[in-house]
Amino acid sequence: MRGDSLLYPVLSRIAILVFCLMSYPLFSVSLAETLTFQHVLDAGLKNGFDLQIVAENTRAAEFSVDEAKADYYPQLSLRFGQEYVHVYGKFNSVVSVGDTVYSDSTSKYKHSLGFYLQYNLYDFGRRRLSVQYARQNVTLTELQIRQAHYDTSMLLLDLYANALKLQKQIEIEDRILSNRKRIFQSVERLQVAGKYNDQQVGDAAILLAKTTARLDSLSVDFQNALNTISIYTRRTYKSGTILMTDLSPSDHKGDIEIGVEALPQARIIQQQIERKETELKIAKRALLPSFDLRGSFGLYGSDDHSYTDSLDQMSKRDASVSLSLTMPLFDGFAAGARKKRLQHEISSLRLEKKKVMAELDANLKRSINSYRSFSSRKSERNHHMQRIDQQISNFTRLSELQLTDQVTLAKSMIDLDQYQLETSLQQIDAAAAALQLSLYKEAGL
Repeated sequence: MRGDSLLYPVLSRIAILVFCLMSYPLFSVSLAETLTFQHVLDAGLKNGFDLQIVAENTRAAEFSVDEAKADYYPQLSLRFGQEYVHVYGKFNSVVSVGDTVYSDSTSKYKHSLGFYLQYNLYDFGRRRLSVQYARQNVTLTELQIRQAHYDTSMLLLDLYANALKLQKQIEIEDRILSNRKRIFQSVERLQVAGKYNDQQVGDAAILLAKTTARLDSLSVDFQNALNTISIYTRRTYKSGTILMTDLSPSDHKGDIEIGVEALPQARIIQQQIERKETELKIAKRALLPSFDLRGSFGLYGSDDHSYTDSLDQMSKRDASVSLSLTMPLFDGFAAGARKKRLQHEISSLRLEKKKVMAELDANLKRSINSYRSFSSRKSERNHHMQRIDQQISNFTRLSELQLTDQVTLAKSMIDLDQYQLETSLQQIDAAAAALQLSLYKEAGL
């Protein structure tokens, strides 16, 4: 009885261990994280560094408008001056404290406190153009946000499609590996009966080793692809616990009409041209005069011996109001050179716009052609996939009934798996082409 009592806990632990080992694959499947393209896209647009950088630039540009508007307000300043002046000559009667001039021939402490006001009355529209230029910067950064949104979406679509292809390849290679093992084991057993020689067994072993190496390489590539996606989503993905779902775009019906001039990249170039034209207008007004109103109010004090008494005796006062006309006469030809430079930069941007429009149009046509090509073969792919599935089902049934040679069956299954992989990859490309057009349309709205 005692031996049975000691044996029971051991058997219980072994049973629990066996149950856990048998249940582990089920737990792994249940704990697998399902990853969709929409989840990746939402996380990438929310956490992507490029979008956050451009958003900060937009906020900075908004404050530059307030900075430009500051020229419409009067400029106020306060100046406090303090000096000790030592007069060497008897008739040296003119001394100064900062901007303040004294007519006094005695060495003493001197102080001044001045309030100054300056206001631009008229500058031939330079302030208005400066504010317009700043607002154009805001519009430009807003368009850059849309461009970053579009670029990030396209990039994430490409990364997701590539990772999904790798997952499909891993699934097929895993099935091929199982069949390669079956072939090797069958050939090895049949070698004893004389149906296969050493060369054939060696070939089966080499194919098995190549399939194993290819599967390992695909697993590494798949994890690297997930790591690249993590850069944009800032989430961690493990290849062993990730199940990527197929791309599921909405079907396009009717003609596909997308104007490239409405895309953010084309609008950014146009906004840059308009901003340069505003800068050129500002440059043309650089040599025009400006009318300024100035005013000041000052307090003064002095004492022959005491610093504090000089500070306490600030009772002298004066005030002034002046109207001035400031006109630059010669600036070393800088204004003329600046105008020429801006004119050439505008011409360069206009040529750049033509280039961008041509590239966008070519890329759009390429995407439309790819989509139409994939769409035209959609029914053919579906039919082909159904036939492959039926063939696999037939071979599986024959294998269970042991009506075919195991080596021949495994080789046929490998061929069918490869055909299925090729069709699956084409379906991913077709879905990605449709999603690209959806992102084009979204960017052009």
